[in-house]
Amino acid sequence: MNTRRRAGDTKGALSRGLLAARSAPPAAPAPEVPDEVVAEVPVAVTTPEPVRTAKQRTSKFTANLDPQLALAFDELAMAARRRLERRVDKLDVLKALIMLAADDASLRDQVINEIENSGGGRR
Repeated sequence: MNTRRRAGDTKGALSRGLLAARSAPPAAPAPEVPDEVVAEVPVAVTTPEPVRTAKQRTSKFTANLDPQLALAFDELAMAARRRLERRVDKLDVLKALIMLAADDASLRDQVINEIENSGGGRR
């Protein structure tokens, strides 16, 4: 038994709904409006599209911390989470430290002195 449809059968099945819509009575025509009647069209208020700037390039760094320093970093992040009562990423902590040291001359000097005294850095 061949259950294969013919192309004409498929076309007929698909266009049945279209033919029914065509044979429906036409909708009532729109009422006549005199030419003197002018409707005020509200002016759409649009906000200007924000100017897209080129995506800022970021720098990636890997910090290899010894266990004691990693623990201190974790404790600092946890203290911030507890005080702010929200999630605080370690990146946020690092950014805040960098910005504070960059803005405050005395803190910047303390950081530089700590680097000098700890023998940090490579030559």
